[in-house]
Amino acid sequence: MDNLKTQPKFNYGEALQKSNLFYMAQRSGKLPEDNPISWRGDSALNDGADVGRDLTGGYFDAGDHVKFGFPMASSMTMLGWGVEQYRKGYEKVGQLDETLANIKWGTDYILKAYDDKGTKTIQDDEFWGQVGDGQADHNFWGAPEDMTMARPAFKVDAANPGSDLTGESAAALASASIAFRGTDNAYADKLLDKAKQLYDFAETYKGAYSDSITDAGKFYKSFSGYKDELAWGAAWLHKAVKAAGGQDTKYLDKAESYYNGPGGSHDWDNKTPGTAVILAQETGKREYVQATESWLDTWANPSGGIPKTDGGLAWSTQWGSLRHAANVSFLAGIYGDTVNDKGGKYTDFAESQINYMLGDNPRNSSYVVGFGENSPQNPHHRGSSGTTNLNDPNPNKYTLYGALVGGPKQADDFAYEDNRGDYIANEVALDYNAGFTGALARMTQEFGGKALTEIPGINLDGNGNSGSGNPDGGGNPDGGGNPDGGGNPGGGTDPDPIIGDVDFSVRSEWNTGFTGNVEITNTGDQAINGWKLEFTAPFEVNDIWGGNILSHEGNQYTIESAEWDGFIAPGASIELGFNGSNSDNMQLALNNVELNDVPIGTVDQTAASSGIV
Repeated sequence: MDNLKTQPKFNYGEALQKSNLFYMAQRSGKLPEDNPISWRGDSALNDGADVGRDLTGGYFDAGDHVKFGFPMASSMTMLGWGVEQYRKGYEKVGQLDETLANIKWGTDYILKAYDDKGTKTIQDDEFWGQVGDGQADHNFWGAPEDMTMARPAFKVDAANPGSDLTGESAAALASASIAFRGTDNAYADKLLDKAKQLYDFAETYKGAYSDSITDAGKFYKSFSGYKDELAWGAAWLHKAVKAAGGQDTKYLDKAESYYNGPGGSHDWDNKTPGTAVILAQETGKREYVQATESWLDTWANPSGGIPKTDGGLAWSTQWGSLRHAANVSFLAGIYGDTVNDKGGKYTDFAESQINYMLGDNPRNSSYVVGFGENSPQNPHHRGSSGTTNLNDPNPNKYTLYGALVGGPKQADDFAYEDNRGDYIANEVALDYNAGFTGALARMTQEFGGKALTEIPGINLDGNGNSGSGNPDGGGNPDGGGNPDGGGNPGGGTDPDPIIGDVDFSVRSEWNTGFTGNVEITNTGDQAINGWKLEFTAPFEVNDIWGGNILSHEGNQYTIESAEWDGFIAPGASIELGFNGSNSDNMQLALNNVELNDVPIGTVDQTAASSGIV
């Protein structure tokens, strides 16, 4: 492999910035005021209500909306590791704050999920490891803001243990404590304290979490058992204690005692490679150095055991092949930078794999949504698809910036198709981007780069929508939000003159009603700063999202913009949805339609019901 250190091949700062945006698009719960993702709103605000605990927040796992605690915690550990090793890379391109915010979004949720009852004993501790029923969730194709199914919460406890889940969650808190050390020491101390408690709980009550949370076993079964997480968690606690200025042999001894040698790929289930790297770093012992290098050689050597495509991708498995290559690249970079690089062998390998993913491959195509040439347009992702029909032939409506797709399903550079329905090649997930993000930070530290100041559909100025919730996943595709803070047609401010179109469609129907969608498009050359829609409907509106009912007399409705979607840039659209009570005649129309007091005319239904897939 050629030494890449002479000339960067891509803008790694942009890639890192967009990888951070992917995590922001995966957020669950009440979104912050500066949410930059215009098509995301508040969601899953009742998580935990069934067990009397606030379990809102955290991250949706992938293209679905279950909160699987095991891969989520694993992803936060890897993000924290990236900051620990390559903090200068994040700082160089102005992405440290964003990365820390993404980590905190996850660790705040882990803290919520851990109920230690406020007592010193761990016998009554509980850890909530999943929210959402996997099968019910996967039967729904739509935006997270649209979910209506029950979202049960599942836990592990002393009688039903989950040492892998809790050991990994302890690792995540410990890793994050290092990342926040020096910028928020109070938070770092809290994370370290809870990590110690949680690790004690994991080690005292041993068992595989997927035996206790059986629904998780259908999707994220702990095949490697739990000893690798006990070694991994102890290794991270050792590093965290040192970062806090303490001395440690207790956790290092535990890490070495549970360690069982590296194999396979480091991923959400198997932590043996990462543990080997840390033990080689922390002890310098020959057994860990030799084991790590033997493992890395299987990946980095041209004939090392892991197949290579003609374009140089280390391909290990059809499901998420790029995720595995990204994780190994991250570890190879860390090991090469801190222990032994064998003349640049490991760091060259790491760089070649990341460049492959960014577009340096025989297809000349990026595998990162919204980055580079010929990037994927149709990741298997419900929210960004903008449709309730998995098989909708139209491309995804929204750009899921920064998401690393699964990639080639064979050891063939051309064994990839940009097809939303192909979840093996086009799935995206928290853990896919975790090691990848750290590897990108290494690239920015080595080669530099620059974050963008403008990204279509993204609000980078900190004045994003308020997160008040858009169940259609609508929002302003141009990333607007209202830079002037709103503009409420009913609040005493004259609405802007409007030139626009209004389209009405039926998204789904049932025996006694339907879900309707209204799209307002600004066809003028001036921004609309607040809107008011009046219409007569041959049905009753039971509830509405994306707007507020200002008045209602009979079937005459006046709807005003919500605080977060009143601004419509020229050429942009917003959407609002509602439930209607009548589906006897699906040739529905909105009559006497006025937009900001300007008659639009009759608006016919523009699309038949697609149902929910």
